[in-house]
Amino acid sequence: MNQTHPSIEAIVDFLHGEMPAPQLAAIAAHLAGCPECQDRRAAEDAITDAVRAYAREQERALPANVVAGIRRGIEPGGAPWGWEGFRAVLRPIYAVPLAAAIALVLYIGISARHGENVPPAIDSAYYVENHAVMAETAPFADGAPPAIMLTSSR
Repeated sequence: MNQTHPSIEAIVDFLHGEMPAPQLAAIAAHLAGCPECQDRRAAEDAITDAVRAYAREQERALPANVVAGIRRGIEPGGAPWGWEGFRAVLRPIYAVPLAAAIALVLYIGISARHGENVPPAIDSAYYVENHAVMAETAPFADGAPPAIMLTSSR
């Protein structure tokens, strides 16, 4: 006989079959020869039966219209059209991204129309006059006289 008794958690797992087959076999062999562990197993089995009976008493049946609605929802046939289809589009999961996309398109469209950066037209005479002024004042331009003459005092 095995001197080590299985823990209560191991006995519960044994009752529910929630352990590997070799451990199930080892605990079954131990329970066959240990009256103390058989008593613990019987107590846990009684608790499990009491919990299951309580759950069955508390269980309530779904109303028939709920069951019918679930069955209609999982049957093939696609989404309903008309008012129900329109209401489905208005759900927040669809409406929020749709509204964000519309706002983005409107923002880009409006800013593209009003924010066009068209450079102002400049008359070519401006460039000619500007070049003439710069040529007169540029000290290192070709043909410009030097502004300062360096001389030696020696």
